[in-house]
Amino acid sequence: MPHLFLFALLFALLSGCVVPVGGAAPATTPTTSPDITPTSPTSTEVAPTPSITPTETVTVEAPKIDPTPAVFPINVAVQESFEKGDYNPAMTDMQKWVDIWAEMGIFQKQEVGQLVISLNFDPLDGRAKIGCVDTKGVGPYAGQWLCPPLDLVNGGLRPPPAGSWDRNADGPIFITLDSTEELKTKGTGMDMAYQIINRYQKTSLRYVDPKTGQYVEGEYQVLGGEIKLPAIVPESMNQISDFTFNMEFKDPDAAYRMLLETLVGSNLHNENFLRKTLGTATPTVDQLLAFAKNNVGGPENKPYWLPFETASGTRFNFLAVRGNMSNLRSTKPQADGVYLDGIYSMFFYSEDLKDPAKYDFIRKLKFDNKQISMGLINQTLDGVVGAEFGLLLVNNRFVYVSGSEGLIGDPIYYEQTLGGSEKIFMADRDPAIMSAQFLSYLKAMKSYTGDNSYIGMVCTYSEVDCKGGIYSDSLASKDWVVKVKP
Repeated sequence: MPHLFLFALLFALLSGCVVPVGGAAPATTPTTSPDITPTSPTSTEVAPTPSITPTETVTVEAPKIDPTPAVFPINVAVQESFEKGDYNPAMTDMQKWVDIWAEMGIFQKQEVGQLVISLNFDPLDGRAKIGCVDTKGVGPYAGQWLCPPLDLVNGGLRPPPAGSWDRNADGPIFITLDSTEELKTKGTGMDMAYQIINRYQKTSLRYVDPKTGQYVEGEYQVLGGEIKLPAIVPESMNQISDFTFNMEFKDPDAAYRMLLETLVGSNLHNENFLRKTLGTATPTVDQLLAFAKNNVGGPENKPYWLPFETASGTRFNFLAVRGNMSNLRSTKPQADGVYLDGIYSMFFYSEDLKDPAKYDFIRKLKFDNKQISMGLINQTLDGVVGAEFGLLLVNNRFVYVSGSEGLIGDPIYYEQTLGGSEKIFMADRDPAIMSAQFLSYLKAMKSYTGDNSYIGMVCTYSEVDCKGGIYSDSLASKDWVVKVKP
């Protein structure tokens, strides 16, 4: 008898593997749903369970689970989580739901073995969030996903009943996708929603609200709402309060000037742009700020506006990075300009990303910047991102991002990752790591000499392996630019 279920981690159902921003995403062969009419975004409630006369109870064997993704290379975090048994609760719940739905007569006995269970997991830490049944063209619900129902009283997913089941409450949610759409989840616990996104553009289309069961257009806002950007302190670093990891710049004004001095430097091939913009042969930070203070423009129609293109068509170049070997290149961001009144800053580590609102903010920030050719310096191993740092754009201003998504590489280097192997704040080490990332990024920009110039790996966790970077243990405390928050 064939296996009743094939387990597949279909990355086409996910928000995407973590890919170095500014780099190319892995080649994929998209999984295509049958060409059927998608569920209307304006529907007011989830489709009810069809009235079907129950057939005989079907006993469903436990599925044989293969953690290897069907399309993408194996994600190390997912593999490790699977081996530790982190998927077991989700698989157990999914199995209970399938048993219940089989009892309801949703599946015919001869059809059960042809269904596929797919877990939609969090690519950052490998946690399985939901399981849905893909009918794969089987039975009267061909082309639909059958997903666990919602708890319309408390919100979130409804847990499988321990005893008798209720057809109306415990029937599956039927989610129909067309060939350009894919299913993922947003949030956790009672704040988890089903989100439908555009498969190729990765933009949110509609979601099933976890507390009302209604389809709503757009993107579901997870508990905690959007991350708020701080009011700008002029000519200074402005730290986003949700992203501090117990640290801040020692001198925010000095850090702000350090970044601008590097941007004005000649090694990024912006001499022509700055000469034409500032009208001087030897541009300085003071001249740049004097120009910006008196230049009103941009979407907010405010001073401090620096357009990224001159009247003659010369565009501003920026630093972007492709891959973990840091093959540096200058890129012309597809953005109109930037306000230089202040620079945002944010520090984060892997545990921060378990907060749905924070994860959402970082995911969107990186995706938006990828669209305009802006990227971070990062270290990756087998598709997992360790450290990443650099300047991006948010709200028409620069934001300096410095953080760590997880532990990669040899365990002997784990203490050079924010939070260390215990994933808790290390007051004697983490400010040094953040400082090394900041100074290493400045060094990368200053060392840039042309397209595809190679300066070695730009990283902070090994004095031997990172010849182009700055090793945090080599920094004296007096040279740290980051300190512990009081």
